[in-house]
Amino acid sequence: MKVASLQGPLEIGFDYRRYVQASRADQALPPFFNPAKPHNIGDWFLTKVVDRILDYDELLFVQRNAEDRDWDLVNSECDVLVLRGGNYIDSKWFSTFVGLETLKKIKIPIVMFGAGLQMPAGKRPVFEPEEKEALKRIAGSCSLLALRGPSTAEALHGIGIDNTIVTGCPTLFWSRRPTLELKPAGYGHTGFTFRKTLYTSRGEMSRAQFKAMDLLRRRSGRTTVFAQGEEVALQRYLQATQWGAEFSARMEPVPGRRLLSLKREPMVAEEFRKQVHAQFDPHAAPGQVDWMLENSYFSWDIDRMIARYREMDLMVGCRLHGNLLALANGTPAYYLTYDERTREVAELLKLPGSPVDELDPAIDFAAQDWEPTLRRYRECYLQMLHFLDANSLEHRMADPRAPEPAGALSGAAASG
Repeated sequence: MKVASLQGPLEIGFDYRRYVQASRADQALPPFFNPAKPHNIGDWFLTKVVDRILDYDELLFVQRNAEDRDWDLVNSECDVLVLRGGNYIDSKWFSTFVGLETLKKIKIPIVMFGAGLQMPAGKRPVFEPEEKEALKRIAGSCSLLALRGPSTAEALHGIGIDNTIVTGCPTLFWSRRPTLELKPAGYGHTGFTFRKTLYTSRGEMSRAQFKAMDLLRRRSGRTTVFAQGEEVALQRYLQATQWGAEFSARMEPVPGRRLLSLKREPMVAEEFRKQVHAQFDPHAAPGQVDWMLENSYFSWDIDRMIARYREMDLMVGCRLHGNLLALANGTPAYYLTYDERTREVAELLKLPGSPVDELDPAIDFAAQDWEPTLRRYRECYLQMLHFLDANSLEHRMADPRAPEPAGALSGAAASG
């Protein structure tokens, strides 16, 4: 199978082009880093899990402004163009970031792989006319679109798109196994998935997140806060103190010359500490911010993050993909929801959770029942397999529906 990927925020295969630092101490900033628009590691989780699931021989990257001859090659040689999961069911996302004219050049099936919306809880997007046309063109090109949750399906149904299936977020299927196994929840070593921005200007939401963090750490033997996205100052502090990074450095081409320039500045942990306090002191006591500085973890390496997630006895927090990836690797997760996407995923998977600003201080996070989540996982897994089959996508997920090889004996027959 030969797959196409549209370069940009929805591409798959990006993991193979990532810059790997020879020494974290000498190079704090990889080339993709942009402090104005920091890369959310949740996007990497999605990119990697789609890559883990699909069984392709070759992946062809294409830019949206590619020449017609390049599109001709894509259309003649590729079986499908895959759009990895993300928050792109929006009023004008495709018409803004991809463009209707680009979509018209694609003659092969375009497959959404776990698309979802990101709106305030209970809200639905009002699609612009061009966006409706873009979404209908995508839906009309393939058999099924995989969506993250029922409210996303509802939004598309409202504009006449019904060839959809709700699979949940692909991150859930990291193991590629049809059943999910969770360790017993406990308070020995817990994790809190932290989010700097909760997509609201309401200060009480941020304060509620810090209250939840404080509640968890006071009940736990040890708590680690996981930074994943926009918390740049906190990340830089951790790079300087935990990684031992001495410089902030970047290699860049010199405009108009065949030269490269490396500029570096010292990493000063105390300056980053001050920035973190300036950001979070309005929402938490300075002592709690100090505690967070010394008890947080950050890595650009997915394997390192997963290894730490597996160490946790329980994960609590606001991060959709951080919680899901912990869950997919055997750690029970409790969701603090704050928008429509976190709410719909928690409800779809029957995950224990609460709106972050309505959390009961008496809650026992570890005493929740995850059995309904295990059952719902199996249902979503089968939905994902159905989506893959409907679009003729070769994959590497274990298939519990597959018949036994000819001549194989069942357990009962063998014992008889």
